[in-house]
Amino acid sequence: MAPTRNLRTTAARKSQEPQVDSTQPPMLRYQTHLPELPVPDLATTARKYLDSVKALVSPAEYAKTETAVADFVKSDQAKELQKRLQDRAATPGIENWLADWWNDAAYMGYRDPVVVFVSYFYVHVEEGKRTQAERAARLIKAMLPFRDLTESGQLEPEKARTPLCMSSYKWLFNAARYPVKPSDTADKFDPATNNHVVFVRKNRFYEVDGLNPLRIPWEH
Repeated sequence: MAPTRNLRTTAARKSQEPQVDSTQPPMLRYQTHLPELPVPDLATTARKYLDSVKALVSPAEYAKTETAVADFVKSDQAKELQKRLQDRAATPGIENWLADWWNDAAYMGYRDPVVVFVSYFYVHVEEGKRTQAERAARLIKAMLPFRDLTESGQLEPEKARTPLCMSSYKWLFNAARYPVKPSDTADKFDPATNNHVVFVRKNRFYEVDGLNPLRIPWEH
């Protein structure tokens, strides 16, 4: 589901405790103090490009590519483009210079199925003789508490030694992606008033309330 997260993370050393914003819910308590994604220097970008194409071309083609990249890195055009990236990163209000471009190019504007061409996918472990309906019910029952944690902001932030950006979690539930040319759009719906689950059976769509009349998740 797009948009994706803002690709922000902390670069703090292990000895440094991440700063906490007490005005935010637990899930977003580190968000304010996550550093912005840096713009890589031109030489690093050039090297990564060469590494990415090496397996796709012949030795002769790679040699020509190396020469072309070396000439480009020394050019005024490269310096101007690098400056534009740095200026964009320094623009007030832009938390991540890459996020909007990435969301559009890799997800919202991408014209092939996101799964499996862009995103990973998975399947659930078989559960013996359970029917498809039973498995769906068990999955929904396990999912609803997690939905409550994300929508209330009580979910613990992910960490990879240091906290990761959690902004994309708001798109996990109560969100929809709309096919539009040239680039799709997404919208978020109020979780307090949208608690239903939609099932598809023989090309028919069925809406089932995820909460019982007391407005709490069904137990069975």
